[in-house]
Amino acid sequence: MNPHLVIHHNCNYVGPCRRKYTRKITSEYIGNGRSTPIFDLGTLDLTSFLAEQTVDCFKWQHPSIPDYSA
Repeated sequence: MNPHLVIHHNCNYVGPCRRKYTRKITSEYIGNGRSTPIFDLGTLDLTSFLAEQTVDCFKWQHPSIPDYSA
């Protein structure tokens, strides 16, 4: 299992695409029947370009095509 949190947004971005923020979720936050710690992402300023962000055009230009990338 390789879980990620993905946020698509257009904060402070002009154009037909979306900015894509991806953060890996480590195994300590994956439940297996026991109580697991809460994944606290903290506060993100999505208006600035973070190192974990890319620009995703294809999904937003073709919304009927599922996006299975994480």
